Amino acid sequence: MNLSHPINAQIEITENCNHNCFYCYNSWQVNKVKKAYMNIKTSNSIISKICEDIKPFFITITGGEPFLNMSVLKNFISKIPLNMSIGINTNLTHTTPENLETLLGLNNTFGLLASLPHFEKEKYEFITKSKDINDFYTNLLNIKENTNIPITINMVISKYNLNSIYDQGKFLFEKFFY
Repeated sequence: MNLSHPINAQIEITENCNHNCFYCYNSWQVNKVKKAYMNIKTSNSIISKICEDIKPFFITITGGEPFLNMSVLKNFISKIPLNMSIGINTNLTHTTPENLETLLGLNNTFGLLASLPHFEKEKYEFITKSKDINDFYTNLLNIKENTNIPITINMVISKYNLNSIYDQGKFLFEKFFY
């Protein structure tokens, strides 16, 4: 196959994240005083380059946590052409109904790639160094019940969750997808 364009372009719009997972490629930046945020001007330059030159089939907007840079996230969602699929890589804790409503008003063709390192509270908190698992489940339920947003839940496998892969899949299927 001779492709003239890349299949996927991943764009990090912020290094900032409300989690501090030990396996994250951004975890080494924890001690930085100021996290990097992309601004609107830079995002417009990237959007122009993507639309005019790169022309990938898929765009993955990532971070850190993309919902912590809503102005730039909105800019990408509103300006990426509909013929390019958009996925937002998120920990789901800031995908509130208000944030989703804002994005859906701009473009209703994006999907979510949600990271859940463990479905049990204690292990989730150990891995993420955060106490927001209830936000994850509340937002997941809202997405499933009130939107048509496609969502994929992923799990980075480590020694802390290796023995619970099946249990997590079963839990999510029975509670949210059955």
